[in-house]
Amino acid sequence: MKVIDNFLPETDFKLAQALMMDYGFPWMWNDSVTKEVGYGDPDEFQFIHLFYHPMSGVVTDYPRWLEIIKPYADRMNATSLMRIKANLNVATKEHITREFHTDFNVKCTTAIAYINNNNGYTLFEDGTKVESKENRVVIFDSQMRHAGIPCTDEKRRVVINFNFI
Repeated sequence: MKVIDNFLPETDFKLAQALMMDYGFPWMWNDSVTKEVGYGDPDEFQFIHLFYHPMSGVVTDYPRWLEIIKPYADRMNATSLMRIKANLNVATKEHITREFHTDFNVKCTTAIAYINNNNGYTLFEDGTKVESKENRVVIFDSQMRHAGIPCTDEKRRVVINFNFI
């Protein structure tokens, strides 16, 4: 596992952050936070934006998506993409430990890019905690089980998940 602060140059990051935190960014409702959690639990939801899907390629219709994704993908040398998905978790009254999961069933690399500062975090099954700090990226083997823990101090926690070879 590798945690990298100040992952992007400030101008690239501030543009990506401004676009994703803007009221006009298109978020979609998702009834589940992880694939292990059943649908319908009112405490288990999030908003997502799917940029890239392995079966369909680019699936977003957001016109400025490349301005967000390209600087990250270039810096990660992510030439063979599996999936790129952004998650928005709304604040909860207390930290809720979600189900541990893997993002992909096949061996690849996962990178989580943190878009805003908040007291939420990524928790790994071994107890490692990576705090949500803007312009931070954590890169790890896709088979490492992890959980996104929502924040309690801001309105939302926003991350982008990259899965690539």
